[in-house]
Amino acid sequence: MKKIRTNIINSVTPDRVHYLSNHILSWEDGVIHEIRPYQPALDGDAIDASDSVMLPGFIDLHVHLSQHHARGLYEAELLPWLQRHIFPAEALSADADYASKIAQEFFKALFASGTSTAVIYTAPFVQSCETAFEEAVRV
Repeated sequence: MKKIRTNIINSVTPDRVHYLSNHILSWEDGVIHEIRPYQPALDGDAIDASDSVMLPGFIDLHVHLSQHHARGLYEAELLPWLQRHIFPAEALSADADYASKIAQEFFKALFASGTSTAVIYTAPFVQSCETAFEEAVRV
């Protein structure tokens, strides 16, 4: 079993949040087993992240994997934006190697920002979708 010593913010309801200072979170095989106050005599083997705050994973309900490199590109109107940036970005995912590379970059960035769940759209190519699933399982 693994343990981490940290501070935890837990959203109980949309209007109530619990802040758990100096707590232990223990887990095994991806399942949380316990959240309790830190006890020095029991928790000497815990990873010390007492200077950090743990949050629940964020959820993104609409994100385009194949547009990962086109984030932040601006055009004043929709069609020029699609034609100059989005369609060319998605067309690159017709290549299986590129689709795999961008999927790796995308999931790394997704998790680095604290997003643990997402509704993900890929480019309209079989290999784009399949490499996205393969990378999601791998990470």
